Amino acid sequence: SLLNGSVKNDEWEKSKAELGIAPIGNKYAVILCKIEEPDNVFKEEEELNARKRLSLGNFIVDSIFSEVLQSSVYVMSTIVDNMSVYIVNTDRENGFEGVIELCIKETQKIIREYFDFSFITVVSGVHDTYANICEAYDECLAALEHKIFYKDWAIIKYSDANIQHENIYYYYPVEKERLLV
Repeated sequence: SLLNGSVKNDEWEKSKAELGIAPIGNKYAVILCKIEEPDNVFKEEEELNARKRLSLGNFIVDSIFSEVLQSSVYVMSTIVDNMSVYIVNTDRENGFEGVIELCIKETQKIIREYFDFSFITVVSGVHDTYANICEAYDECLAALEHKIFYKDWAIIKYSDANIQHENIYYYYPVEKERLLV
């Protein structure tokens, strides 16, 4: 799979043809959306258990976010470990991160207004080839570990998380270290 880095070039080309995958450029990023409190999804519906609420919440996030993203970038989505995962692709040389952030904010606005539950969004760095999608996914997972410093509706960018990913070394600014203590 693209997220675990096991797709080779010939498999990628074959999959694109068979599945109708049509990237529009050579810039890729990964986005994760994680619902932190599934009990808030349809909280007025008492017969729903937490698993069903999480499933419905992910369905709502995926449906809305995919549609919003598709207006600006090419998107592929899936659910991994109860998180919505998006591989986004564009031909933009500049402004890709800004477009992603606008799409996230639009999705948050819609979900806040119509569904009243929150989620955290994590965005990887931008990569120049599909082969680096695995690295982008790992960046998201590493940045997600910093969620304790963020509030509901947070957008956590790997580039802002002060992570030295290769060494699994975390640097926290003084004000964030105080929060840990």
